[in-house]
Amino acid sequence: MTFLMCLQQLNSQQTIIDSIEVDGLMRDYIIHLPSDNPENLPLVFNLHGYTSNAGQQQLYSQMDDVGEDYQFITCYPNGIANSWNVGVLGGSTADDVAFISSLIDRFIDQYQINSDRVYSCGMSNGGFMSYKLACELSDKIAAIASVTGSMVVGTTCPESEGVPVLQIHGTNDPIVPYEGGSFIIGIDDVIDFWIEQNGCSSSAPDLITFDDINTDDNSTVEHYIYKDCQDFKNVELMKIIGGAHTWPGAPLDLGGTNYDISASEEIWKFFANYSLSGNTSNVDQSHLHANAIHVYPNPVSSTVTLASFEKFTQVRLYNNLGLPVLSITQPTTDLSHLPSGQYYLRFMKDDQSQSIPLIINH
Repeated sequence: MTFLMCLQQLNSQQTIIDSIEVDGLMRDYIIHLPSDNPENLPLVFNLHGYTSNAGQQQLYSQMDDVGEDYQFITCYPNGIANSWNVGVLGGSTADDVAFISSLIDRFIDQYQINSDRVYSCGMSNGGFMSYKLACELSDKIAAIASVTGSMVVGTTCPESEGVPVLQIHGTNDPIVPYEGGSFIIGIDDVIDFWIEQNGCSSSAPDLITFDDINTDDNSTVEHYIYKDCQDFKNVELMKIIGGAHTWPGAPLDLGGTNYDISASEEIWKFFANYSLSGNTSNVDQSHLHANAIHVYPNPVSSTVTLASFEKFTQVRLYNNLGLPVLSITQPTTDLSHLPSGQYYLRFMKDDQSQSIPLIINH
């Protein structure tokens, strides 16, 4: 049975909980539809980590906000027993590839998604599962991204047509170590695997170093881009120097979370380049995110980062009585001196303004 969750959102955004029967099992999922819900939108699967669930991943990744800004549908499926079947002893034994494939078929019919632009990302075990989809469902998945995930030792992809890959991983990850483990392929070896799988050249990658806009998180980001690949299927690595087993930009800081980037937004920027029928980088998508505002973390205990700060002429913070309490003059601002409570950030440019809520919680 389909039903709507209780919503406190603007316009016509919808978050729907539903289920589908696959191989005799009822499989649950959450799907988020952006405002106006036009047809032919891209679809992003966002897969939770081991012991987590769809709802937690939805809140943790905050990808609904990115889907609203850039106009794509996000689906958060639930694994059996809070895990995905990636071939590890003790994990799920369900046919999760069939589950995702069945959801794609359903959404083509139910929501008229763009079947040429279906993507998968995931956290930890969900990242492992996204790689499995790249190996076993490359006829339906246009690109994948893994955050703190990897691949299982011994993995082969003989039937994969090659899939663009983005890996986001911390060098201090204690759960899925960057160097690998007894059944986990090291991240550098994962990148080499997909360089070969996608027929990339052996030339050195492009390197982009992100500004350390949040010096309190004790981590920085190096972005390696391996291009000149067959059919333009790039392989990219965002190496979080000092990062832990976390989702960069998440509103909940579990320790070792990087706030120089938003993983959800970087993942979409990567996905937006690809479709099953080829590279889409020549498509002008600027109109989809001209008004995007990204604030993290939110709730915030001390330092807040406004990723879109430079687009506005003035940014002010108001309390819940509507009184201005602070003029924001830089992308990263310390709010630790303000009392806990609900506030509003007002972004102004020319004669237009936008406001979003901000929670301060010490």
